[in-house]
Amino acid sequence: MHSIPFKVFIKPEFNVTDSIIGFGAAALIGYPNRLLKGELILSLNNTYVLDGTTVIHDFLSLDTGVRPSV
Repeated sequence: MHSIPFKVFIKPEFNVTDSIIGFGAAALIGYPNRLLKGELILSLNNTYVLDGTTVIHDFLSLDTGVRPSV
């Protein structure tokens, strides 16, 4: 039986006015010893964004994606 390797991560992103702090998981898709493979990514984030009228928006966001990996 083939198990799906995965990893968990913490994601801090900051700039002058905005921030995203979250946690998530990435699961390997494809075979570990092959050249062509990727990751499925899912993260839950707390986001602070300062808009053009100087109002700060605070909300939860869910990021999903697929990315190639080596």
